[in-house]
Amino acid sequence: QLQSQSQSQSQSQSQSQSQSHKQIKNKTKKQSFHYNNKNDKKDSKIRKQFKLKLTDKLILIMLIIYIIVQIILPLRHLIYNGNVAWDEYGHRFSWRMKLRDKQCSSIIITQKLQNNQTNNIPVYKHLTRHQVFEMTARPDQLHQFIYHLAQLALPKNNSTLPQIFVELNCSLNARKIQPFINKSIDLVSQPLWEWPYNWLIELEPLSKSEQQQLFWNWF
Repeated sequence: QLQSQSQSQSQSQSQSQSQSHKQIKNKTKKQSFHYNNKNDKKDSKIRKQFKLKLTDKLILIMLIIYIIVQIILPLRHLIYNGNVAWDEYGHRFSWRMKLRDKQCSSIIITQKLQNNQTNNIPVYKHLTRHQVFEMTARPDQLHQFIYHLAQLALPKNNSTLPQIFVELNCSLNARKIQPFINKSIDLVSQPLWEWPYNWLIELEPLSKSEQQQLFWNWF
C-alpha cells in the first residue's frame, strides 16, 4: 500500500510539474507573440513614415543627377588632349578660374579679295578694347567673330563667303610669345563648333632654362 501511495504521489507530482511547464511555455509563447506583434507594428509605422512618395523619388533622382553633373562637368578637361589653359577645351564651367594668364599681341585680320588682293579689317571698328582683349584669348569667340565679319563682307548677289585669315601671337603664364592661330588657314572655311580646332597651333613645351625658372625650383 505504501508503495502504491508513493507511486501515485510521484505520478501526481510529475503530472503537476508537466502541467506547470506547459503553462510556462504557453505564457512565454504568448508573451513573445505579443512582443513580436508590437515590434511589427512599430516597424510598419516607421516604414510608413520613411516611405517616399513619387514626387519625393523624382526630386531625389534629380538631385543625384545634379550632383553628378556638378562633379563631372568641371573635370571634363581631363579627357581632352592638349593644355586646357591654352586651347580652352573644357575651361568654362570648371574649377580652373584664375589659373592662367594669357596675353595676346595685336590681332591682324586679313580678307582675301576676289582679285587675290588682301584687305586688313579694322578690328576696333567693330569691337571695344575690352572685347578684343577677351576675344583674342578664346578661340571659339574669335571664330564666331570671323564668321560675323564674313557675313558683313558678303558681296551682294553672291552666296560664297570671302576668305579671312588671322595672325595672332599669345603668351601663356609669362612664357615666351608664340603663334596662336595658323595664319595660312581660312577660318571661314572651318566649321563652327567643331573641335579640336585644326587651325589652332599647339602650345610649345617649356625649354630647360624655362623649367629651371619655375617657382618650385627657387627653394
